[in-house]
Amino acid sequence: MAVTLPDRAGAKLVADPNRPPLDASYATKVALVLVALCPFIVVTTATTLLGPVLVVDLHTTKLALQIANGMANAGYAFGAVLAVAFLKRRAPRRLFMAYEGGFVLGCVLSAISSNVGVYGAGRVLQGFFTGLLLVAALPPLVTKFPVAKLSVTAAVVDVGLFGATTLGPLVGGIAASHHAWRTVFWILGGIGVLALLIAYLSVEEGRPLDPSGRLDKSAVVLAAAGTFLPFFAAAELTAEPPTSPLVYGTLIVGVGSLVTLLVVEYRRPDPLTPVRLLAHTFPIIGIVAAMVTGAAAVALLELVQTFLVQSQHVDVLRAGLTLWPQVLGVAVASVVFGAMFRRRGLPLLVLAGAAVLGAAAIAMATVGLPAGQVVILLVAAAIGLGAGTTVSPGLFLAALSCPSSELGPAFALVELLRSEAAFLFAPIVLRISLSHGMSPSAVNHGVSDGGLVTAIMLGIGAVICVALWVTGGARFQRPDLHGWLDDGREALRSPAVAARYR
Repeated sequence: MAVTLPDRAGAKLVADPNRPPLDASYATKVALVLVALCPFIVVTTATTLLGPVLVVDLHTTKLALQIANGMANAGYAFGAVLAVAFLKRRAPRRLFMAYEGGFVLGCVLSAISSNVGVYGAGRVLQGFFTGLLLVAALPPLVTKFPVAKLSVTAAVVDVGLFGATTLGPLVGGIAASHHAWRTVFWILGGIGVLALLIAYLSVEEGRPLDPSGRLDKSAVVLAAAGTFLPFFAAAELTAEPPTSPLVYGTLIVGVGSLVTLLVVEYRRPDPLTPVRLLAHTFPIIGIVAAMVTGAAAVALLELVQTFLVQSQHVDVLRAGLTLWPQVLGVAVASVVFGAMFRRRGLPLLVLAGAAVLGAAAIAMATVGLPAGQVVILLVAAAIGLGAGTTVSPGLFLAALSCPSSELGPAFALVELLRSEAAFLFAPIVLRISLSHGMSPSAVNHGVSDGGLVTAIMLGIGAVICVALWVTGGARFQRPDLHGWLDDGREALRSPAVAARYR
């Protein structure tokens, strides 16, 4: 028997008896997002402490392992873009089930691997399918439920997109100390099976967005080159000097492909990614903020772990546990972001988070991590708090300036650029830090240099964002979330770039 359910506007709708039983459950959708996105994101920061154990067990080298993990991150960025093309042509339910099944397969391959080739194939599948899941899972959680739920949704997205990275060192330290890295992947695969079950019970069949539309094959090729080539170059930095043709040649071609993708997509009438829609003051500020702060957070985390293991010779379990304040920092940040989401001060929250990360970088460059345990704990807390109040808020600052119907493509483009920045900048900073040598004093000096480079990068990013705000004549606004969800309007009225001088 059909029943009636209220929609967002309060009207009565006749429930479709053919829909999955938990389709209208907000708690179920929240759980689905977390179990779909968090497992891979946790592993991205767990591999640093797992590295030495993996090198031994897989009979491989540090470089090969770095390449495998780099390709996994590239797969994540590429998958987010490709997901838009798939959603236009296939029903959402079938896609979601296929993506989650692919993620489970990747976990199984990594868990049973006896060499770095099989391990790397599993990691790439994990990253690729998580990127696809990002676009399949997040937009329905944001747009399907009432405005009153959006503050909680914002906090959930904060946890799903960055908060999970703070658990990586804890997971990596525990797994490495117990030689249980295979168990980690079996557990992640089990979580993927749980996600499959939740998806079966909650994801409706839906319809393709544009089943007769033409696939932009050139955009797919450019996106592939713009992700896999730069990430390969970043991985090669662990063994090759920056002047190596293999490094700078691959990096130039890859970054050139990414820039070409953005230019081509801007000019296309039916783009795969909404570059033109995002080419305004608020979206660009949000993208720059997410790129810069995400890169800074990953770099600072790598520097702290390097200091603990290489300089202080702390065992991996203690190193992972030492970074526990990150988790607390992200938890606080998620609550603050949820509370600020519907207010005028979202840009100020992003600026404050960048300042927190900047303070952590400056402390590493001046006071230095050797100053004591308290400094390390404060830096760890600052990484979690700073990133949690910048990365996801920056993403939403961009997305709220577009119609809600473009939320998935907007998320895909922002995550592509954020991932590129984060996982390219961190290896460069680490290379600079380790160029002094591996002795404790050299590592200390290198960590200080890395903190300085990161602080400078954050300062440049802040100047760019403030300049965009001022020249665009931007004003603080309370987002029109009802118009965004119900009427397809932009929640934030973003001025054109440099509108004040046009």
